[in-house]
Order: sequence, then C-alpha cells, then structure tokens
Amino acid sequence: MDPLGQFLDRGRARQAFLLRVTMQPPWSMSIEDRAPLTVVAMTSGTGVLRLPGRPPLALPAGSVAVINTAEPYVVAHTAMQEPSVVIGPGGHCSGPGGHDLAGSHSALRTWGNDPHGRDVMVVGSYPFGSAAGALLTDALPPVILVRVADTRIVELLVAEIDRDDVAQAVVLDRLLDLLLVTTLRQWHGSADAQRATWLNGSRDPVLKTVISAMHSAPEHPWSVAELAGLARCSRASLAARFTDRIGSPPMAYLSRWRLGLAAELLGEGDLTLAAIAGRVGYRTPFSLSAAFKKEFGVSPRYYREQVRDEAASMI
Repeated sequence: MDPLGQFLDRGRARQAFLLRVTMQPPWSMSIEDRAPLTVVAMTSGTGVLRLPGRPPLALPAGSVAVINTAEPYVVAHTAMQEPSVVIGPGGHCSGPGGHDLAGSHSALRTWGNDPHGRDVMVVGSYPFGSAAGALLTDALPPVILVRVADTRIVELLVAEIDRDDVAQAVVLDRLLDLLLVTTLRQWHGSADAQRATWLNGSRDPVLKTVISAMHSAPEHPWSVAELAGLARCSRASLAARFTDRIGSPPMAYLSRWRLGLAAELLGEGDLTLAAIAGRVGYRTPFSLSAAFKKEFGVSPRYYREQVRDEAASMI
C-alpha cells in the first residue's frame, strides 16, 4: 500500500458526524464543532466558505471541500452574510435565540432552515483522535476544493443518510471515507498539492522506494546509508532530496511514522509496550516510552487509557 493509502487506512472514520443540510437563502452558519477534518459536498445550489485569514472560496454545485482546521469557520450563502446559526461540538445546532434546530425536519440526519431549500450540502466531520489522523491532517493545507467531484459517492451518502437500518453508522463511515479518499486523490494530482510533505513521496521514484521500505518494515533498524543503497544514490543526495520534497530528514520521518503506528497499536488492542516496541523498531519499551512522550506529550499508558475512555463514551 502507498503511504497515502496507509495513512488513510489508519485514519478511518469511526462514528463520524454526518448531516444533510438544506438551506433557503439567506443563510450563514458558523462551524464551531472543533472537528479537525470536515468534508462538505455541495449537492445543489451554491455556497461560500470563509476561513479566518483566507479569501472567501466559492462552493459550486458538485464540488467537495475538505476543511483541515479545528478553528471556527463560516459556510454561507454569500461572502458577506453574517452567521445566524452555530454548529457546536457534537453536532449541536442552534439558531437565533439559541434554540435547538436539530429536530426541525422529520428526515433522519437532515437539518436546515427549509426542508425544500435551494442550497443543499452533505457535511461529514472526522473526530480524529488517532496519531495517524494527525499525521494526515498535518500534511494537508487548511482547505482543499475539488470543483468537479465524483457525484456517485455523494448520491450514495444522501440515500443512506435518511435510512434507519442496521449498521447504518458503519455504512456512513465507509462512504465518508470513500468520499475523502477520492477527493484527496483528485487534489493530489493537481498543482495545489506540490508543497513539501510526505504526500510527495509517490511522485518521486527515489523517495517512493525509500518510503515504501520504511512503511513495509518499520521494525527494521534502518539507516540513511541502507536506505540510500536501496535508492541507488548517495547518503547526502538522499538526505537533501528527502528534506526538500518531504519536509523532514529521512530518520525524522521514520521516527514519526513508527510513533504513529505505536499509537495505533496502543489503541487497538492489549499488546504490551515491549511487544509494540519490537513491532515499530524500538529496542526497549523504555526507549519507545521516552520517544512517545516527547512526540505526543503523554505516556503510552495514559494515551491508551484516553483512547479507551473515548471509545467507551461512544457506545
């Protein structure tokens, strides 16, 4: 699997917040849910996205925006429209006077100021709590817009949103993942994706070889010399090329990937820290614990407890 595929596979949606929003102009929403990653698909009508410090971005019908910030932003009918609705944490929607609008429509997971409104969008928020999710969002710009997206996936999402059937949350999560993946694939081939991040690894044959080796065997005691040998270039050439196009030296990238995997393993099962250390290339659990705390600010044990508490709260 390529690096983008691996990051997306480990940052999958789990009980993501999904809503179909139907609005009749004039309208404006302040999004304050603190979700680190949100996907907005404009199915009909038009809208405008306003992020702090950035020019307004038009959302035509058929477009999909990936919003990569936990800071408040505005989605509105026009660039100048002041927000009259606030969407807060947990999808709590409130309008003028603070009253809850979540039950304003009879349809499941559908909300807005008019059930027959002209402007309709599907909104999906990722409550990423995983380290792999953070690694993905760190590599993306604040906003990505694909003006002509794959409408088939959006249509499936719209059809599923109003169903009340078994395993609906799982189906919605997978459809949201598919929409995110296809949107990022379209964007990744554009000029907008050229800044220095690990996403550029697939564009460079030398770096693709090196990154694939790291991802395939994180437990291996890699060195710059060995990686350079795989890529058939000098150590200095590899280090300079990697830093220029990926944004960090090879060993720094490898360390962050290993720690991201360690975080995932901590959250997924009951492996001991020693077993996890062996899987991700650390000689002892103590060395892993020290590196983990330096990267994430908490001990592996505390991180595992946090993940389990979050999972229990979602049941």
